[in-house]
Amino acid sequence: MAQRVITYVQYTDDLTGEEFGEQDGETVVYAIDGAHYEIDLVASNAKALRELLAPYLQVSRKTVDTRGRKLVKGGGQGTHPEKKRRRTKDEMARIRAWAKENGYPTGENTTTPNRVPFDTVQAYARLVEEA
Repeated sequence: MAQRVITYVQYTDDLTGEEFGEQDGETVVYAIDGAHYEIDLVASNAKALRELLAPYLQVSRKTVDTRGRKLVKGGGQGTHPEKKRRRTKDEMARIRAWAKENGYPTGENTTTPNRVPFDTVQAYARLVEEA
């Protein structure tokens, strides 16, 4: 005997509580202040959100993620152009040692312990440029 499972997804507009089908709305993904969000909205509310943000988006720069890839299609060079150059293990060891000596985070106590925070690398780079 064969079984067939049918899944039906019913969305709810997170703003109004209105239920809608897959064709009547969408999940809008956005980020602000370093936090990423998503919200399910009916089409009219998604349009209203985009219209509200339009003046800000027109004067904003598109950025790249921590691996140097663009988060969105199009846009400029991103905000971290120095991430394009890969640092050697020796250089990263010098940066970690400098960071520990100067009270900068080294990334050791995070979920990705091999990654030195970008701000720390940037601070070290500024120091090297000044020398």
